[in-house]
Amino acid sequence: MKPLTLKTLLLTVGMMSTSTWAITDAYKLMIIDDGDLANFIESGHYQKALESKSGKVDSPNALFVSEVNRCVANIRLSRYEEAETLCSKALTFSNEMDVPAHTRKELTSFALSNRAMARLKLSKHTAAISDLYEASIMSPNSYVEANLQTAKNQMQLSD
Repeated sequence: MKPLTLKTLLLTVGMMSTSTWAITDAYKLMIIDDGDLANFIESGHYQKALESKSGKVDSPNALFVSEVNRCVANIRLSRYEEAETLCSKALTFSNEMDVPAHTRKELTSFALSNRAMARLKLSKHTAAISDLYEASIMSPNSYVEANLQTAKNQMQLSD
């Protein structure tokens, strides 16, 4: 299998909602470059991404990447429960991945951040904030930090 490379395509997600929690602030979703699946997501073909069989998906690395990317596709299709499930499933593979520790932490933080976006849309605000804090502690990066800051700001606005 080719080594995992981070494409970290940032999809800006307008988290519009009728609740006061998710106003109009933008969040970032991260995908991992795995070829076709990531390309479908990047080009806005989310259903095709979900239907595609992107290479051989039997190693923990491939399973993790596939589930994270499918999580993003489901978020973009407003299928938040499925997205949350897929990101949670990806996290079960994270400790089994054959990658350096720092890469594992970064990828895991992306899965946590993506899951938080689904949880925000499901009004699971405490769980979402918890995911974002865990992600930011695990592997501080500007994308996760931006999502955490936006969520915290929205939390203050809703008080």
